[in-house]
Formats: sequence, structure tokens, C-alpha cells
Amino acid sequence: MAAEGLEICLKRLSCLPVKLPVQVREAFRNLPLSERRALLNKLVSQLTSPVCKLHLIDLALLCPYSTDLVERIIDELYGEAGELQFQLFKAIITILSREFSYWHETKKWLPPMRLAMIWAHTSKLYNLLYHPTVQLEEFTQKLEEHSQLRLISADILDRNPEFWNDVLHPQRLNRIKLVVHGLATILSGCAPEIIQTIKITEKISTLAVRTLEDKQQLLDSQLYRDELSLAQDNLDSLLGGDHSEYLASILGAELGEQIASQQLKAAVENAIDSLINEPSTKEQWLLIIAVIADLPIYSDLREKFSKLLNNIDIVELYQAEPLTSLFALMVASDHAANSSDENLRYKLEQELIEIARVINDQEQQETVDPKIANYVLESALKLTLRANDPRTTSHSLNSLLEKICSTWPHFANLRLSGLSKRVGELPANQLHGCWKTVLLLRVLCKNV
Repeated sequence: MAAEGLEICLKRLSCLPVKLPVQVREAFRNLPLSERRALLNKLVSQLTSPVCKLHLIDLALLCPYSTDLVERIIDELYGEAGELQFQLFKAIITILSREFSYWHETKKWLPPMRLAMIWAHTSKLYNLLYHPTVQLEEFTQKLEEHSQLRLISADILDRNPEFWNDVLHPQRLNRIKLVVHGLATILSGCAPEIIQTIKITEKISTLAVRTLEDKQQLLDSQLYRDELSLAQDNLDSLLGGDHSEYLASILGAELGEQIASQQLKAAVENAIDSLINEPSTKEQWLLIIAVIADLPIYSDLREKFSKLLNNIDIVELYQAEPLTSLFALMVASDHAANSSDENLRYKLEQELIEIARVINDQEQQETVDPKIANYVLESALKLTLRANDPRTTSHSLNSLLEKICSTWPHFANLRLSGLSKRVGELPANQLHGCWKTVLLLRVLCKNV
């Protein structure tokens, strides 16, 4: 700060998804009021990304009589314009994250540094690209089309849990989490009268609270992921931490407690107990997905969860409830990979191959939903993942896909375009053992 000056320091730090350092905030607070206002107005005109706006709220709260500005920024973050702006931010961070995954130099960076650089570069690019006159929907669509030129991140097969399981990983990002949890961090410690003045309760309720027909209120399902207990937060970011108490103070204890870690853990344990007796209950599998996603399960539930998954006959479940069985298979596949349970992994691989055989038989008599192929491919990828071991992952994925294609030939046609692009884009060091799949896809491409 001494070398670059406060303004440049604020511009750079405001691109990071972490709260501004105390010494920087104090330096801004200690400026004469006229200089503070002038600098704040200048920053407002230049820092336009959603992350930067969260920091602008923080700075505005350090200026007397700036609640109108705070309210205006929050209105934009929570309104229709904020949705379009977030989609642009999401498109940029997705492109950058994929590109970073292919750069050899970035692989040498520690995961927290890599995440910080991805987010910082995303905000910088956003600040350069955004202008009020830009048609955001059309522009974002063009960026998303561009991102499809490289369909797969190189991190998919070269999975580093410290990077992948962080709250800041771009694949975990959604708008509600950014504006609700991010703002919670910024407003922590704010006086109640300020909270009341900026009408944040109404804004969060409109965006993140769902009212059922029986008048029961629930938080949006995107807030139920228990990243406090299950994910990493190596940068002490705006999105990390326990936000249940903040939401309880804003929305009331009943709603706030819905995302308390102990409540979410209890819900998962109840779901496991229910599935032990009735494994075909789709809602329980979806609840587990909502809370855990692909993160490692709570350590003291691991043994009970493994026992459940080892005892379920997923092929039999598929014949009765196809969609439910595929949800169960994806949950089980994530658990096998996260726990390095090779016995469970082998069981699930055999069941996946058998499900492919059942689907092949079904196709002789009726049309099978093409989306099922997506679930099969995703389960195959999850099942074969080995942390920080792309060579073994590549060999295992090739072997499993070969068996699935042999058992269910139509699978290759259904996934032909996606598979060929995914395999073709991967770095050479991730193609060990994939030559059979590459040759198979080339043959199929010629025959289409």
C-alpha cells in the first residue's frame, strides 16, 4: 500500500473474494471525508463485478450518510440486473478456470493461490468488459458458446481435492450463495439500525425464501450445501464460514437454523436411516445430494453410509425406479472415490455395467430416455477418479467405458460428440490408457 497507494491497492484487493484487510479499511476510513467520498465514487464507476460490489458496500459503510449508495448496490445485486450480471461473471470464471487448468505453470501453484488468481482475473476481466450499454444476455451467450469450444476442464481427471473441494471452486458457485453468503460476511458486525435502513431482510426473503402451499417457509435449496463442515475454505473467503446465525438475525431463528451445520448433518443421517429401510425413496437421495453434493461425507457417518451403499442392489433398484437408482449410483460413486473404498468401487462398477446391459435390452423394445446416458457417463467418471493420480484415473475410465460400450453399443452413439471432444481436449499426460477409447471414437465418427 505504501508503494502503490491506497487507490490501486483497493482496486486490486476488491477483485479478490476475501474481506479487505483491516489496515486497508482503516486507511480508507482515516481519509478526510471529502477524499473518502471522491475515492468511493471513482471506485463505484470502475469496479463493476459482483465481487467488487460486495467490497464497495463494505467501503460505503465506512462513509457517513452513504446508506443510499449501499441500498442501490444491493438492489442491483438482488434484482433482475444482478441475475444477468452474475451470468456474465459465471461465464467468465468458467472460461478462465478451464484455461488455467491447461497451463503447466498454474499446476505448480498452491490451490489457494490458483483460486485467488482465477477469481481476481475474473473480476478484472469483468470490469473491463462490462458497460451499462452492453446487451448482457446476448454477450453472455456468446461467451458461453465460446466456452463450449473446450468442453472439459483438465482438472476433471487430474483431481486435487484441496482445490476441487474448496468453497471458491468455480463449479460450486451460484448466485444465491454469492450474494447471500457474501453479503453476510460483509455485513457481519453491522449495527442493527443499518441493517434495517438498507432493507436487507426484504431483499433476502424475495431472493432466497420459498413459501409452500401450506405457508411453510424454506430457504432456497442452493443454500443447503454444508460447505462449512464438508468443504475447505483455505482463503477465509467471503463465501466461507457459518452464516446460519446471520440469517437467523435477519430472517428469524426458524429459517436460519435450516442451514445450521448440525441441522444439515442430522437431516443427512435421517436420510441414511430411512434409505436403509426403503432405498427407493428418491427424495432422500436428493436430500443427500443437496447437502453433500460430491464432497466427502461427515466423518462419523462414513461407516454407516458405506454399509448402506454396500448393501443396496442398485441394478434391482434400476429395474424398479430407474431415475432413483441413478441418483443413488452417483451418490455412491462420489463416496467410493472420496473414501478410496476399492471394494465399494468394484461393486458399483459391476453394477453400472449390468445397468448398461439392462438398458441395452430395454432399447430392443422401447425408447430409453437419452438423458440416462448422461447419468451413466457421469457415474463412470466419478467411479474412476483417484485423487492426484490422473494416470490411474485415465486407465480406469478407459477400461470402464470400453466395457459399457461393449455391453450397450448405443451408449457410444448417444455420447459420441461429447466423448470425442472431451477425450480430444485432454492434455497428453492424462491420456495414458485411453488409446482404445480414442480409436473407438474415431471409428464411430467415421461411421456417423
